[in-house]
Amino acid sequence: MEVIMQKKAIEPRLCGGTFFVLLREACISSSTDQDVLFSLVKIFDPSFEIRKPNSFKTNTSNFRRCYSKCQKYFGFDNDSQVWLFNDAFSNNYDSLLLQMNQIIDEYIKDSRLLVWLVGALMELIESDSSISENAQFYIGSNGSSITKKEMLNTTKVNAAEFILGVWHFILTNRIDNELGQSTYNEWYTGDLTTAQTFVSEIGRKRSKDIVLASSDSFLFTDHSVEDADDDEDEEHPIPDAVYNYKDPYFITAYKEYYKLKTLLYKRKSYPFYSFFECNDVGEFDLYDEEFLDENAIHNCSISKLTRISRYIILEGTGGIGKSMMMRHLLLDSICNDFGSDQVPILMEVRNYKPHQEELDDYIYNEYLRMNGAMKKDAFSRKFKEGKLSLLFDGLDEINQQDFMGFCSNLNKLIITYPDNRYIISSRPFIRFIHLHRFITYAIYPLSKEQALSLIDKLEYKPNTPEIKESFRFEVDNALFASHTEFCHNPLLLTIMLLMYERFAHIPSRMHLFYQRAYLTLASHHDEIKGSFNRILSTGLDTDQFEEVFAEFCARSYHDECYSLTNAEMRYYYGELHSIKDNLASHNCSDFIHDVKDNLCLMYHDGCYYNFIHRSFQEYFCALYFSKKLDNELYEVGRYFDNRMDYSVSDNTFSMLCDIIPKRSERFIFFNYLDDLFTKCQHDYLLFLKEQYTEIFYWEGTIDEDDIQQVEAKSYIYREFCRIHGFTHKPIKNQLPAIKHFLINNYYYVEEDRWDDIDWIDRHRFTRSEFDDSRLKPQNPVIIAYSHIEPDYFEVYEKKPAGASYQLDISRILDEIEWDVVDYTSVINALEDDTFPLMEEYNAVYNYYINLKKKYDQTAPDQRALLFGD
Repeated sequence: MEVIMQKKAIEPRLCGGTFFVLLREACISSSTDQDVLFSLVKIFDPSFEIRKPNSFKTNTSNFRRCYSKCQKYFGFDNDSQVWLFNDAFSNNYDSLLLQMNQIIDEYIKDSRLLVWLVGALMELIESDSSISENAQFYIGSNGSSITKKEMLNTTKVNAAEFILGVWHFILTNRIDNELGQSTYNEWYTGDLTTAQTFVSEIGRKRSKDIVLASSDSFLFTDHSVEDADDDEDEEHPIPDAVYNYKDPYFITAYKEYYKLKTLLYKRKSYPFYSFFECNDVGEFDLYDEEFLDENAIHNCSISKLTRISRYIILEGTGGIGKSMMMRHLLLDSICNDFGSDQVPILMEVRNYKPHQEELDDYIYNEYLRMNGAMKKDAFSRKFKEGKLSLLFDGLDEINQQDFMGFCSNLNKLIITYPDNRYIISSRPFIRFIHLHRFITYAIYPLSKEQALSLIDKLEYKPNTPEIKESFRFEVDNALFASHTEFCHNPLLLTIMLLMYERFAHIPSRMHLFYQRAYLTLASHHDEIKGSFNRILSTGLDTDQFEEVFAEFCARSYHDECYSLTNAEMRYYYGELHSIKDNLASHNCSDFIHDVKDNLCLMYHDGCYYNFIHRSFQEYFCALYFSKKLDNELYEVGRYFDNRMDYSVSDNTFSMLCDIIPKRSERFIFFNYLDDLFTKCQHDYLLFLKEQYTEIFYWEGTIDEDDIQQVEAKSYIYREFCRIHGFTHKPIKNQLPAIKHFLINNYYYVEEDRWDDIDWIDRHRFTRSEFDDSRLKPQNPVIIAYSHIEPDYFEVYEKKPAGASYQLDISRILDEIEWDVVDYTSVINALEDDTFPLMEEYNAVYNYYINLKKKYDQTAPDQRALLFGD
């Protein structure tokens, strides 16, 4: 009886050789093995060179046939080079991705073969049982990781990121090339002396389900999620005007910013204008309590802003929509400024490194990144002609080390190319003084009508519209009045909508708001996944993860790291004390997956991981410091006192005090005041020398907004005064008008002389909201002498309106000690009980004395220890 022997099935194996075989099968016939492999090796080792062509040809052939002898030749077994490649993958991912895109563009001309290649590699990985389902492949957006199991449940793939990620997995996990010898032999028929033929069916079935995604979308989407990244949308199509430009930059830039994912739409990209509510913009003092200005700019645009000035800073508090406004300015300009020949370019300030490149080179590279077609010479002509609208987003996100470099380089650029439009967005910044050409305009908080309009636009649970309707009713009738600060803010208003369904009650205290926001985001994720209280990738529950994330936020905040690269994410993760005892159960990839995908506390954008909003980093940082021991809190206070001199909208310390009010009073404020008054020897004038070295005051009818306000040097002291209502009133004419203290004289300018004063700062005057033309000022207008051209007073009479002064306390006390000048009148005025700083000093000092009685007890009784009496 004849026995028929069946051929034993070979289990496919992924290795360098089998990867290369599949790649070559997708390449054009005119390409060679040597050309393609050389390009792959250059991604791994940029310094690799072919010294002996015959040796390279032999080793290429060995690599393709899954022999191991070639590993040493290419350096794939060199641990140091593997480490360098892995580091480049983390810190220079965009460059590696560009190289992979170039390989695809040069050697794979048929998109159908590219789809087949992706499907074949997926099938190979799926069939290879030696690769566990939890193996991490860095094939997601911008090199983010997903597991093998998650990968096999995806259909929408960016080919370059996928192929690069598989290549990375092989070089870091599958160095043994001989693993694939049996697979290679299974795939081919014929021997080495004749032409071999690829006969495998691999990839044919799986590739039918693959859809190639563009690089500007989220690259891996669940089967259940509909395709949301198509260029067109029935309700919000890309305007025809975008396609009228000859330069592909405009189309690429519009498509880059046309859709985005947000907190509410984290699973799907939505057209920007389907949920954007344009804030009003105008002159605004953020220290005032009135938010709206009758002269505000509605439906803001670059052209409207630059009628006021070519140099504008748009400032706004956290979550007010600064980045959204900058995105709107770009999109609006592309659509509506076609005939102006203007090129709008949106850039993130945090990405600019002054010590690495010139600012004009950075701008040009950003233009090229969006597929710009102009050569450098042509782009330089645009610069000289003033045809660029440069939008710099997030000045407050640049670290202190790079801030001065950016300002210096920007000022030099403006001197060289003054006719372009320069618009910067930022949180309120004390150091705007370094950009003296710029006029500061504020992005106003949402009005009640705008807040309700935003709610109407948000697509929230269409199957249960009563939730949004009920929330809208509450905002309209109660919440806007009781929670004004949150309703003014688009981000916080969106979180309120999510929070409303779960809690029904919205807390008004800021730290409680963020505490519930965290719980809401966790539950929102559970609802999307359909599994309540789902275990996080780290294996931690929400309380444990809160502790870990709080330390992560505090460490990054301490280093002024508000946007983090992949390497920085891993660095701070490795520094966390809160997880070092539990490292075996999770790793940094798990942590990143939780903060980004499971809890949506951060998102990945370009090369950076960003907090969903800086306020979340601030809250969790405050939460971390609130857990410090009593004897550590004073050092926490010193830390904030040293760092908070340039940003006036950071809420970290105020939330810390709100979380632990009694402990912060005892161990931060009391200890600070005790040191302060001890240092000043309980003397009022020495106190002024310590806190108010420069005192600004004025006489006459000058607008207070034109006068620099007197502010204490210490942030901790300022916060103490703010919390307890001890902040001093403005100082007007309570001090003598001594000539050598004079800063500036102010004069009246009459309305009928308008034609003669068009050189005065135009932003000081009103603007018609109908035709944007300049109107004549009210009669009279008060102008600082330094703003009036000298020859003006050769024609017109001087009509004094007032004067401003600056008093130097240190200088006065020194000259009194040396008996140089008689300052009796000044000292008497300073020490008058009604003088604003004396009133503040007495209030603070009396409060301090009461605290000293309360906390300086050497032996408090048991009741006091238990209840803080």
